[in-house]
Amino acid sequence: MKTPPPPLESQGGDGKQQAPESTFDNALSPSLRGDEIAEATHKSTQVDSSALPSTDISPFTKAQYDKAESSAFCHFEQSEKSHAQSNKTAPKAESPTEIKLFDNLLFTDTFNTYTPDSKGFIGSKDGTQTTVDSLPYLEKNYAKIQEFKNTEFKIFLSNPPYSAGQKSANDDNANEKSPHIDKRISETYRAKSLATSTKNTSFDSFKRALRFMSDRIGESGGIIGLVVNGSFLDSNSDDGLRACLEAEFDYIYIFNLRGNQRTSGETSRKEGGKFFDSGSRTPVAICFFVKLDSSALPSTDISPFTKAQYDKAESSAFCHFERSEKSHAQSSDKPTPSKAKIYYYDIGDYLDRQTKLNIIQNFKSIESMEAQGLFTLITPNKDYDWINQRDYSFMAFTPMGSTGQKLKPLAINAKDELELEIFELFSQGVVTGKDNWSFNFSKENLAKNIALCIDTYNTEREALVANPAYKLCNDLSKVTWSGSLDKRVRANRELVFDESRIRICSYRPFTKEFLYFDNGYNHSHCQMDKIYPFGNKGEAIVCINGDFENVAIQVLGVGATHQFSALTSNGIVDLEHISKGHCFPLYYYERVESSTENGQMTMDYDKAESSAFCHFEQSEKSHAQSSDKTRNDNKTAYYRRKDAIRDEALAFFQNAYNDSSITKEAMFYYIYAILNHKDYIAKYKDNLSKMLPRIPLMQDFWGFVASGRALAELHINYESHNKLDSGAFSCLAKDLHEFKTSAKGLFEKDFRQKAREDIEHLNEGDFRIETIKFHAKGVKDSILLNDTIAIVDIPHKAYAYKVNGKSAIEWILDRYKISTDKASGIVNDPNLYESTSGALKGLKGGRYVLELLLSVIQMSVQTIEVVESMPEYKLLFHNE
Repeated sequence: MKTPPPPLESQGGDGKQQAPESTFDNALSPSLRGDEIAEATHKSTQVDSSALPSTDISPFTKAQYDKAESSAFCHFEQSEKSHAQSNKTAPKAESPTEIKLFDNLLFTDTFNTYTPDSKGFIGSKDGTQTTVDSLPYLEKNYAKIQEFKNTEFKIFLSNPPYSAGQKSANDDNANEKSPHIDKRISETYRAKSLATSTKNTSFDSFKRALRFMSDRIGESGGIIGLVVNGSFLDSNSDDGLRACLEAEFDYIYIFNLRGNQRTSGETSRKEGGKFFDSGSRTPVAICFFVKLDSSALPSTDISPFTKAQYDKAESSAFCHFERSEKSHAQSSDKPTPSKAKIYYYDIGDYLDRQTKLNIIQNFKSIESMEAQGLFTLITPNKDYDWINQRDYSFMAFTPMGSTGQKLKPLAINAKDELELEIFELFSQGVVTGKDNWSFNFSKENLAKNIALCIDTYNTEREALVANPAYKLCNDLSKVTWSGSLDKRVRANRELVFDESRIRICSYRPFTKEFLYFDNGYNHSHCQMDKIYPFGNKGEAIVCINGDFENVAIQVLGVGATHQFSALTSNGIVDLEHISKGHCFPLYYYERVESSTENGQMTMDYDKAESSAFCHFEQSEKSHAQSSDKTRNDNKTAYYRRKDAIRDEALAFFQNAYNDSSITKEAMFYYIYAILNHKDYIAKYKDNLSKMLPRIPLMQDFWGFVASGRALAELHINYESHNKLDSGAFSCLAKDLHEFKTSAKGLFEKDFRQKAREDIEHLNEGDFRIETIKFHAKGVKDSILLNDTIAIVDIPHKAYAYKVNGKSAIEWILDRYKISTDKASGIVNDPNLYESTSGALKGLKGGRYVLELLLSVIQMSVQTIEVVESMPEYKLLFHNE
């Protein structure tokens, strides 16, 4: 049976005027100055109907619709580019008095105009008031704003801006504040969210636009049609938004056009190319949100329409099938009541932009799509998942940790039971906020860059102290204000360059770079200082109950777009080493102070920094550990090593398996094997994209321990596996074809020996790399390091090992190339890198990269062999 369509007849109640028959958005700059307005005119934006599905949603006549379409009334900045306060103008008028304003084209800041206490545009951006008497050409504009504040709106069509903020603090162009809209967002989208942190994304321009439009149509109902950033459909931080959309609207139609280019590898290829020619990397969706007039709704399911209205409704594009023959609901173990009927269509995999547009155009209307059963009727679950819904059997397993928990005793759950978490402490990777400055393959160049930046920072800091109105230098070749430096310079916090803080860091999988690891300069270390501690300048560090050798498992972070992966490391890692990753260590270290009176150790650690998960919204005080606080008189820093795995977790495992020989180290490697088991990843891929891993109890505990230990050895020592006389090998590029065909069988060893000798006789300059690439497009069995050196006989199996979205081999090709940051001019050249430890210690530049590639190829093959030989995925308890 078909559901009646929403009653869309314009109704004027409560003394409000009727809205224009249709409302279209244009690109307007918010809060323009009067002199800018005098030079600017705006043309109304035409909507390309060929690119949108025909919906026949308008309740108006053809004449009314044409009239509405020709009106220039518009509000929202339609692109990220236009959202920033652009100074681009139309041709100048001869004088301000000759400016021609369309009747319904308003110069205003939409988000701050239609609020209860606003007066519309009457002044300039800096707050100085400009009366309408001094700007005669704004009288009409000002009067129209007051008129539209009391106008009822029924339809919004828009492509609202996607911007969440300025890209660089040097731009000094942050989004305008919108107190009223932001308060409404806090009361709705943020209040409903179950996510632990939504501050960074809650107030982006898209959500402000949607909140504004939703409030404007009010209880009398209407339609909002948007072309938007589609990430809200599955984003963890947007769960509150989805919850409110379910509650506030009656019908929601979603056309997911995909195109998310913030992914990589096979996932990126499935998404298809960028949807907009402008180059936006975000996914795109066309959405229609329909709200019925609440005053016309009955208290039962009986239709409020007359027979004539129902017949008319049934024939319109908004005739909703409760469940067409081919449509199916995404089921959930624990669905929640949802007011809205949510109809979802996914455009499909591997489609380019034009193909997607053709598909949309061929649909003609929503009605035709319904008739073909193309929509999926979504039933949201209790966590407000719409698509890619989580499997609730996952919740029976033991969590590794919780981003909502801090380093403290176990929490009590709803059943008054201890909520066991395996790890007492874990951390995200280092967040610099300015990677181009903070990382480099060259230790010497990094030191020069940091010294220049800090010197400029302190000069500007002193100038700002002398003159609070001083405008900071925005020359990106000298300084960056990103990553909290803007806040710190305004807080008059001095930075001191300390070359001893340059450390090796795993920047991306199987890619090491030098990092300036300093709490004052970096945005956040999270808990890395506890996992891999170091002393202050001139300090020696001593562990009183062990050594500083440590290992950690980094897992894909909550909300990341790559397929789940986990990777071990034995040193500092960047946040994006594994996308938005969390590191779970075997040990962590607490700084202690030696007592000369009784030899006991007392804690001397910043308690504010003791959270198990580092939230980025830290105060400036808790953000950094003061150098003075941790320095002692005898220049020795003492640490105590502690187990990161809880005693309660060890007891739980020992009891479950009835095996007292289980140790925390065994648990650590067991967990690493589980996180790499293909069945576990496949079954819970949607859970693992939305929450931290939970660990099941498998029947063959010790079999998993052995597999996890083997994987950890392979991945930690990934530079040391090029010792075999089989598999991939290097040769001169000119001999590539000969070696590919001849280095087989009986004479293989001789060919390999000759190739090895050829490489050994090359000069240092022959190893220089610019860009490493495959020998032929689509053929991955050979790689050209440069024009002189090649790698051949790469097994296809080696590419099966993927981590953080692409194969380990392709990570090397992607990262080890010369790059120049356009803004700062900083060059990052892998030819200047020299390995400081491990099997390849002392190798430089291209020689290091060649040996690294050969080793990673072999490591990848062996990883796949270990994964394929893991114990079968069988739960210890079937009720888990």
